[in-house]
Amino acid sequence: MKLYDFTKSYQWFERAEKVIPNGIQGPRTPRFSAFGSVPAFYSKTLGSHVWDVDGNEYIEYLCGFGAVALGYNDPVVEKAAAAQAQKANSTSFPSPVMVELAERLVSLIPQADWVVYGKNGSDVTTWATQVAREATGRNIIIKAKHAYHGFHAWCQPSVGVPPEYQTYVLEVDYNDLKALEQAVAENPGQVAGIMLCPIRHDTFKDLEVPPRSYFEGVRQLCDREGIVLMFDDVRCGFRMHLSGSAMVVGGDPDIVCFGKSLGNGHALSVAVGKEKLRPTANKVYFSGTHFQAAVPMAAAIACLKEMEARDAVEHMNSIHALLKKGMEQRGKSAGLQLAFSGTGGLFFMTFKPDPTFEKARFFCGEMAKRGVIWHPHHNMFLGAAHTEEDVQKSLDAAEASLKLTKEKFGS
Repeated sequence: MKLYDFTKSYQWFERAEKVIPNGIQGPRTPRFSAFGSVPAFYSKTLGSHVWDVDGNEYIEYLCGFGAVALGYNDPVVEKAAAAQAQKANSTSFPSPVMVELAERLVSLIPQADWVVYGKNGSDVTTWATQVAREATGRNIIIKAKHAYHGFHAWCQPSVGVPPEYQTYVLEVDYNDLKALEQAVAENPGQVAGIMLCPIRHDTFKDLEVPPRSYFEGVRQLCDREGIVLMFDDVRCGFRMHLSGSAMVVGGDPDIVCFGKSLGNGHALSVAVGKEKLRPTANKVYFSGTHFQAAVPMAAAIACLKEMEARDAVEHMNSIHALLKKGMEQRGKSAGLQLAFSGTGGLFFMTFKPDPTFEKARFFCGEMAKRGVIWHPHHNMFLGAAHTEEDVQKSLDAAEASLKLTKEKFGS
């Protein structure tokens, strides 16, 4: 086959660097992947496929970094969004669809007695920590080391952030109940909340799914010490279970944060919580100009209905199993040791050994040249639009790419 060329993508990237810091901000930059061997700009998306500005078509396993669960430009979701756009979107007062979506989420998610709206995961995770602090009258928040909960100052060490902003944030190893108990014991009566992801999905790391006993232990610790347990289900939400990932991993959190796939590409995030925290939720201010925009809410209602109707989570589980088995078989045939981790709609693949991820970047670039978008550093996603045919074509591309990886790096 003729390998893909990315000339126009990098012409656009050069233009972008002149007017936008870093050209492309955050993890979507090709500098975070296999620079020069992957596209930088898309021109069109549909289902599980994307097209870049050079006209190349790909099977894609990023799903908008998790923002799409049904597939790009899903016709049912887009029809609902378009119908709402004809009536109202960003208005001075909210549309009834805000109440309708909240009612659906309350009926769907066991921990949801109320709902608040934001735009990004960062909005709702940060607000959740404020609720925990106000409800308990304490300051300390505990999170897992290297866990990403957004770009706000409390959880993202960065330039321009005074160290004092994280004075009351402690970190422990993920899936280590004893370390968590020790951190609480060393700060008696001072811990307001614990923020955890249902699975570990740090960049550059194999995904880790803890046993239910871990979250059951965390729940018992929080009940014993009067701590608010918060789940960051922004990345995993609706991909492991339609009623939230706690249905799979346990823990029964007090507040759960969702986003990404909720609107199937339309910007929306929510925090849901238990009745006992409603008085505090009433007090902690939370507002943004576009937080109550109606179009994403209409899209979210349609998305949730379609995910249920299509049994999307089970479909992702099935596709995940096919992809995992096929990759492991081809890795073994190529004489390479692969680790394929994750569950359901989230997965990651690493080479062993590959301490600098050089093999992963090379493999990712070779996959892109053959029509498959893969990522060397960030977990990938599956959606309801991925098909068995997509998997087979991806495995064909992987077979050639793995062979080249072996030739270049050895085993």
